Amino acid sequence: MNKKEKFNAMLKNFRKGENGGDPNAKLWFCGIENMAYGEPQKEHNLNLLNTQKYIKLSGQDLTGSFNKKIKYILESLGLIKSDISADDMYKSNSFYCTNLFPFAFYDVKDCDTKYLYELTGLNTRQEYEEACLSARANDKQWQEFKQNAKVIICFGKQNWPQFLEIFCTSESDKGKNELSLKPPKYNKVLITLNNGQTIILCSHPRYWKDWSNKETDKLIKEIKNLLAH
Repeated sequence: MNKKEKFNAMLKNFRKGENGGDPNAKLWFCGIENMAYGEPQKEHNLNLLNTQKYIKLSGQDLTGSFNKKIKYILESLGLIKSDISADDMYKSNSFYCTNLFPFAFYDVKDCDTKYLYELTGLNTRQEYEEACLSARANDKQWQEFKQNAKVIICFGKQNWPQFLEIFCTSESDKGKNELSLKPPKYNKVLITLNNGQTIILCSHPRYWKDWSNKETDKLIKEIKNLLAH
């Protein structure tokens, strides 16, 4: 297989690039991509491409805002213990955490075209993102993979349209809910789909002004109510 064929074959495994948890859980989280740099980044990305059973980035910790916020939400919902480590947290079957894009980069900008071409055979970040999204958006196997999720919390305001693209189950759902994204003042948007799933679009936890204790506790209350019905 050439680079592009190998990359496309990898995308058929929807667990590639996940943080962990159980996809059969009712509560899902979705980020943009794993964060790593240097050798851990390269090792992770090559394992995704070359190792059939390789699933997630190892050695995660609770110093970053993403893992820390997920732990706080899960702990407040009574789904994990307070003294759990990040790696053990992601072994839990009470939730699932995936990402829009499978490869690990230090941030969205840390993705030069030469390195991206070596991994995927694609020339630009835009081509890479479109390939990742199209592998799931209208795929029946993806629809089945995510069907047990009742509440899906998506982190990353700049990627809200892309979250809708993969989690909306119909074009009518997608078109109707794109209207919800237009007012820029919102930091959290709740979207109910025709299949009964609820998507909660949030700012990334790194933007602490959007995540006051009051707003976080309000979100946790909403999640609890949604999971109970």
